Amino acid sequence: VSIPIIADLHFDLSLGFIALEMGVDKIRINPGTVPNREILKKLVMEAKARNIPIRVGVNKGSLPDSYSKDKEGLVRCALDYVKLIEDWGYNNLVVSIKSSDPEETVEANKLLASHLQYPISLGVTEAGGGWRGIVKSSVGLALALKDGIGDTVRVSLTGDPVMEVKVAYEILRSLGLRSRGVNLIACPTCGRCQVDLESYYQEIESALEEVTIPIDVAVMGCSVNGPGEAKLADCGIAFGKDKAVFFIKGKIVGTFEPKEAIERLISFVKEEAERSGDENVSAFLLSTERDT
Repeated sequence: VSIPIIADLHFDLSLGFIALEMGVDKIRINPGTVPNREILKKLVMEAKARNIPIRVGVNKGSLPDSYSKDKEGLVRCALDYVKLIEDWGYNNLVVSIKSSDPEETVEANKLLASHLQYPISLGVTEAGGGWRGIVKSSVGLALALKDGIGDTVRVSLTGDPVMEVKVAYEILRSLGLRSRGVNLIACPTCGRCQVDLESYYQEIESALEEVTIPIDVAVMGCSVNGPGEAKLADCGIAFGKDKAVFFIKGKIVGTFEPKEAIERLISFVKEEAERSGDENVSAFLLSTERDT
């Protein structure tokens, strides 16, 4: 694979030596699951010899009993282990402090950031699944990132890890920190909407899921806010009762049957993506051509 691989180590630190030999890009140690500091020291020395970063990852659920179960205890534990590794002569470190409580996570990371200059990995651990987990992660990450705290993020959800990545990108996009993929703008379907906008939205969202270029796409359900939003987007559709107006770059392309308008919008976005060198879309279009 081309993406970085991190070995998350618990209890059996001997696995870390194997992971380093196999070429992992980072190792993570959890102070709550380090049974032997002598083995930890040897592992740190091996990581140092290879210049492989170490993340000191403190979780409230596995915090050693010698620390208080609050933000001060979380931070103290992280600082103690950072100091321990520094004393062994290594400082290629990343630090994370996580709790299942978004507010506690934010406050602990603020306190941590005031004590050290190492990169901080943010995350609300054990956030749960579905909309609850998404809300918890979004609140916790957004509050910290907005204060300039955090260098990497992890969304932890019960379920498909692909959804974790999608949510993380959407959080970063909403904060103006990273633009990737389609930004779908859609209305909440008021009484003026005369179409099944939710099904149209889902169809467009699914069709454009693999697009990675940043592009704004409006899917609007009436003629009040619809045309204005569609004109401001890179492309968009404003649905009427039986017809749909298709816009590109603020200009009306034409009025079409809803099905044709959707097809035109999807084709436009994928063509824009291919022109921009989006490998995901290029591969999709190539496979589509082979199937026809």
